[in-house]
Amino acid sequence: MKNVKKIYKSNMTFIETVYFCYGQKAYKNITEKINNNEFKQIEKDGITDLWKNNNGSYTIVIAVRKIKNVIQLKGLIVHEITHATDFIMRQNDFTDMEFRAYCNQAMYQSAMEWIDNKLASNRSTRED
Repeated sequence: MKNVKKIYKSNMTFIETVYFCYGQKAYKNITEKINNNEFKQIEKDGITDLWKNNNGSYTIVIAVRKIKNVIQLKGLIVHEITHATDFIMRQNDFTDMEFRAYCNQAMYQSAMEWIDNKLASNRSTRED
C-alpha cells in the first residue's frame, strides 16, 4: 500500500506487527484489510489502535493526518509511537524502561526514514 509502512515486526511478543499510515485513506485501506472491513476515522490529528488477530496475536495501526508543518507532524508521530510502545509493553507485561526507549527509537527511525523520503518525493514532484 502506497502510504503504509510496517515499522515493527516480531514473533517474540504478542504484538505481531505495527503499521504506520500517512493519511486517512491509507488508514482506511489497511484497517479494512486487517479488520474485516471495519475502520475508524482519524478523529483528531492521529490515532493508534490495537487489533486482535485470529491467531491470538495483535496488530497495531498508527495513523496520522497529512500535516504541512513538518515539526508538528514528527511530534505527532512520536506521540502515536509512544502509544504503540505502551500497547506492546502492556500486552507482554514488560516494565523495562530500556526496552521502551529502544522500541520507541526503532519505530521512530523506521517511520522517519520513510516519511522523510515521502515528503522529499512530494516536494520534488510539485516543483517539476
